[in-house]
Amino acid sequence: MVPIIKVISLIIISVLNLTGIVTSGFIVALNLLDWAHGRTLNSLDLILISMGLSNASFQCTVIVQTYISKLWLEVHDMDSNCLVLFQLHMWTGSFSVWLNTCLCVFYCIKIVDFNHGLFVWLKLRISKVVHLLLLGSMLGSLALSVPIHWYPDSVFNHTSTTIRMSTCTISGAALTLQAPYPIVLAFLGFCLPLLLGVFFITPILASLYRHTQRMKDSASGVSEPRLEAHISAARILGSLLMINIIILVTMAIKDLSSSDLLRLALWIIIVSCVTAQSVTLILGNTRLKTALWKVFSTWRK
Repeated sequence: MVPIIKVISLIIISVLNLTGIVTSGFIVALNLLDWAHGRTLNSLDLILISMGLSNASFQCTVIVQTYISKLWLEVHDMDSNCLVLFQLHMWTGSFSVWLNTCLCVFYCIKIVDFNHGLFVWLKLRISKVVHLLLLGSMLGSLALSVPIHWYPDSVFNHTSTTIRMSTCTISGAALTLQAPYPIVLAFLGFCLPLLLGVFFITPILASLYRHTQRMKDSASGVSEPRLEAHISAARILGSLLMINIIILVTMAIKDLSSSDLLRLALWIIIVSCVTAQSVTLILGNTRLKTALWKVFSTWRK
């Protein structure tokens, strides 16, 4: 690979990572500052804080892994260090996808009206439900990533270009894991939360359609705050779902690719999508968006 392409790619990845860390840190910092000033954090705030921390952690591991692999090669090439870095990637990545599902569950319970007793029970205890979802997502993602240390079929191969279905790659280093563990990790860590996200988005879209039809039949033509909440939730969740699908497909292509140039390009896409998640959360939340515009206005002055 041409050295200049490597340098440009590293600069792009670094800028995108730093942008993502700043935007994720903004989400976390604003909520914690409001909490320090006496504002009670609600369930949505806790989910946003968790998503901000997860995205920032993932991008920090990408920065550490990228620069260690380029500037401190003897440390990076130690199999134990590669295992730890790979485990952090899997944990933070899976945790982020599960947190998106938690957000889908929250909006579904909060917005959609169901008369079923279980749904009413969940709506009345949404705070406890969110706490359990966040804890379960964190521990579940950790439990999925820990066995990486126990099920390697072979150590990292830094020169081989042979890619198999049971092989996971990270910046040119290939780790072969015992089957069927990679399939279990991919399904429970990434595919299952995406499927659940689609499952919980569907009632929101159906409810949005019913409200839209009701507005068309109404003679007043006045916009309902509930309808606006439906539209905002559907827009945020739909955007996050598409971003996660792009990340999952890109990761699959990267793991099957033997081209260093293609892997770098795919890493740029993945990092861009993670940054886009934080930007989407900010623009989809009125309080966060207003605070961000105030920061921009202050800088311009």
